[in-house]
Amino acid sequence: MLICSDYPTQFALNATDANRFSIRLARHITGRPKILVFNWCYHGSVDESFITLHENGEARARRGNIGPPVDPSVTTKVVEFNDLAALENALSAQDVACVLAEPALTNVGIVHPEPGFHDALRAITRRTGTLLIIDETHTICAGPGGYTRAENLAPDFIVFGKPIGGGVPGAAYGFTEQIAQLSKDLDSKRRAATIGRLVASAEARLANEETPAAELPVGAQDELVVRRGLGEVVLRAEDDLPEVAAA
Repeated sequence: MLICSDYPTQFALNATDANRFSIRLARHITGRPKILVFNWCYHGSVDESFITLHENGEARARRGNIGPPVDPSVTTKVVEFNDLAALENALSAQDVACVLAEPALTNVGIVHPEPGFHDALRAITRRTGTLLIIDETHTICAGPGGYTRAENLAPDFIVFGKPIGGGVPGAAYGFTEQIAQLSKDLDSKRRAATIGRLVASAEARLANEETPAAELPVGAQDELVVRRGLGEVVLRAEDDLPEVAAA
């Protein structure tokens, strides 16, 4: 296991994509639209992270952020690193899917976490139902497993960047078994609901002889054929099988 035994690993070409995939999963699982980052963070070219606090305390796009798809203040909340009161306040609305964080800030010199910061960060995120992504792109130098292993952090997602490839473009992101199961359960429910609606619609339309089967959506055709095959063609368990003549 590349990252550690607690985190199933997925691969990407760079840490930006690994962060993006992690954010998408967090939004998928929580159903929440926003993320939170720390002021002057570094997370590659993740659009949501190009936001900073201005002198008046307003969150706005960073200087030089050219052509963002949306204003990052729509997608992102930002607070100062080590400011636990601001973090708690920002997450209290429970509209943030995840906190995307470096273990220590590396984009404006090195800003170390104050004692107890990471324990409090984890406690606040759990209390507010917010997932935690630790981006180790710059802090992997802390040792095998990065700062996360060195300091026994417990994020929901972890991201490693180019150093793992020794100069070859590559990155990895991992998540806990709990996150994997939550994502799997959501996917199963949504697929079942979608197929159920397609089949119900297909059967109703065919019953009214409004639509030839060949004109139904492919997914509905497949499901309908299987259902009818099982119900009308394949012998049921209680049916008598035909006698087979002896050779």
